Amino acid sequence: MKSLDWSNYKDLRKAIESNNLIIFVGAGLSLSLKNKKGELLGNWKVLVERTLENINRPELLPLAALYEPIDILYLLEKHPNFNRAEVHGFLKEYLALSDENEFSLHKKLFTLSSKIITTNYDNALEKANPILDDHVAYSGKNFELTLSRDNKPLLFKLHGCYKDSGSMILFPSDYNELYDSNKRDTRHALNVLQNIIYNKTLLFIGCGMGDFQINKIFLGIKKIQQGFDRKHFIISKEKLDSTLDFLSPIHIENYSEINTLIDELIRIKTEAQNSNSAIEIQLRNELKKTKDELINLKQKYNEHKIER
Repeated sequence: MKSLDWSNYKDLRKAIESNNLIIFVGAGLSLSLKNKKGELLGNWKVLVERTLENINRPELLPLAALYEPIDILYLLEKHPNFNRAEVHGFLKEYLALSDENEFSLHKKLFTLSSKIITTNYDNALEKANPILDDHVAYSGKNFELTLSRDNKPLLFKLHGCYKDSGSMILFPSDYNELYDSNKRDTRHALNVLQNIIYNKTLLFIGCGMGDFQINKIFLGIKKIQQGFDRKHFIISKEKLDSTLDFLSPIHIENYSEINTLIDELIRIKTEAQNSNSAIEIQLRNELKKTKDELINLKQKYNEHKIER
């Protein structure tokens, strides 16, 4: 792909250079990953179909081809034989990723930003950066949530993690509890998200416009953004809906271009870091020079006093 015309992305460049960028990873970055059984994770629709097959709800499978995944999950949740633990048990196995996957793009993202938000349940980002195992936050584990200015890594799994299946935001009732509840834990998570929207710049990667989860996020951001003009960015092949006026699209023709684009953003960050390092060295040298001059002046003053 061609290099970005940075005159159109000044806010993005500023966020990268000031270490003020937070990356939001969507399902697109997990589509081609394989679990420990060698199965492709696929999209949310595939996940729902695989769930129905494995918990023996074949009567709902024909509907999965006609309706959105969230609608099928609603029907499943209302099923007289619904067993949440059974669903969680299957997903805990299905979402465990194989070590044979390629995680190079995920690794690059942590070079670009030390703080990442995702709606994905899988552990691709933890595989890419094992240090994150100690710095993952999600419902029930929100004590890790911090947006201090240091470079401490943070992975905020907004919709939970498969390893702790009780944290997963999967069914309609789960979304209602997260986005419409006054529970302390969920309010804390949403307050952190609100703080990010107000004070940071978000870059969305792998987020499909038609996904229920992402639409829910976008609606929430639009509501929070009222009265603020902070711009956030999204890498996308699709044309954005006019209602998403808080998002500046970075258009790509092919998803393979994402790697090249991230490389360019990392280059911008590296150049800024090198420039800041050079300035710091210059300032330290100037400070040392000033201290040496003060020492010399003090020495001359003392010598003058002795002569008198």
